[in-house]
Amino acid sequence: MPNYHCVVTDCNADARKKPSKWPFMAGVRFHPFPRLKRDRSRWIKLVRRENFKPSKDDRICSRHFQEGGPTKDSLFYISMH
Repeated sequence: MPNYHCVVTDCNADARKKPSKWPFMAGVRFHPFPRLKRDRSRWIKLVRRENFKPSKDDRICSRHFQEGGPTKDSLFYISMH
């Protein structure tokens, strides 16, 4: 598994953290930024990081989506908990 981490400010989700030691990581998945420019721009705004330009390896974890990941109805919902 790649060593993804969540790029949302103040999120400490990291694929290297094992759920046995960090229970909050149980079931966490990492989602790549959309390829479509319109959708990608919306995600970048929701991350709220100044001058942020996501790379092909940057991800947002499932903890920030209502359904655990982007869906047709909640593609742009990102919780900043």
